[in-house]
Amino acid sequence: KIWTSEIEELTNLEKLEKKINKNKKNYARKYAKDFNIWTRLYQYWAMIVIFWPVHIFYKIKWQGRKHLDKKKQYLLAPNHISYLDPILNCGCTGRGAAYMAKKELFENSKWLAKNIDRLGAFAVDREKLEPATIKTAFDVYKAGWDLCLFPQGGIRKNKKIENINAGFVMIAKKMKVDIV
Repeated sequence: KIWTSEIEELTNLEKLEKKINKNKKNYARKYAKDFNIWTRLYQYWAMIVIFWPVHIFYKIKWQGRKHLDKKKQYLLAPNHISYLDPILNCGCTGRGAAYMAKKELFENSKWLAKNIDRLGAFAVDREKLEPATIKTAFDVYKAGWDLCLFPQGGIRKNKKIENINAGFVMIAKKMKVDIV
């Protein structure tokens, strides 16, 4: 009887876990239709709120933007020194871009998860790459957007380019896009 009650309890816990996971949004998977005009408008809004004040105080200077072909898609692979980098990259290219963001950003705060999701970010597990993340990367290009990811895998306060993960090169090769 003791074993039977423990098994029933485990079964009930498994059912509860499945129910919770069923209602939980998978931030690693987005579809081409998710990268739309509303996402782009939200990015513009964020640039106005964040980018322009930063631009005024830090005198950000864009160089080489004229060399980007407006008809081509790119994989953007900048260094990562600040939480503002995704918004600043939108300002630099002047185009819509989707972002790979560490899954912890989606798990720790509902407010943050909702807002970075609206900005076009999708979750990536840096320890174990999920198929949903790769499918989303392909759908970004299907939607006609650029993909931005940070090859260092996180913010580097020392501003040095080091410990670069090579996965972004494979995505660029597979999608036949240039890396900026």
